[in-house]
Amino acid sequence: MWSFERTGETESLVARRDRNGERLLVIAGRQIVTREGIEVLALAGDAGVLDGMPFGETLQRVRMSGALPVLPWGFGKWWGGRGRLVAGALARRGPDLLFLGDNAGRPELGGEPPLFRQARDCGVPVLPGSDPLPLSWHAGRAGSYGFVLEGELDAEHPAWDLRRRLRELRESPRVFGRRVTLPGFLRDQAALRARRRRTVTPVAEASAEVVL
Repeated sequence: MWSFERTGETESLVARRDRNGERLLVIAGRQIVTREGIEVLALAGDAGVLDGMPFGETLQRVRMSGALPVLPWGFGKWWGGRGRLVAGALARRGPDLLFLGDNAGRPELGGEPPLFRQARDCGVPVLPGSDPLPLSWHAGRAGSYGFVLEGELDAEHPAWDLRRRLRELRESPRVFGRRVTLPGFLRDQAALRARRRRTVTPVAEASAEVVL
């Protein structure tokens, strides 16, 4: 059985399993969908930002909350006008904090998205995560793909320490795990579309995993 303990901040908890002494840090974050349909992740913070606001305003509010803004890859979500908005945010970021996000749902044989190349040229790190979808066979996917930071986080203020360390990145961190195969990707996309036809309100989830 898992038990939970508070840290010295509101954005994190420590989960412990009594049976074998396992310890897991749980750090706050949320996914926001902008008016244009672009996903924005607010990592390591408790950003009270609502869905449906314009893209630029959403980014500004996430930054003001202290959370880390991440624009995650999604199939078809960086095409056309939405892709131009993301490219513009990378080009204009200046001193503003911004990350891109990769995930295990991007097929291994699909090649690198052009915006990832732009991010690398701009010095913007790409943070990968597992991004389990609301599909039964994704139940064990959490933590299967992510990035590695060396050392331990501050025990009392892990969210603060994670934000600090990610802000200091000058290139994308080391990745662990593997992305989905092309047949797996096609299966996931077909199942998602069938699910959306059966439900009134689609559900989507996004995440990033880090191993320390």
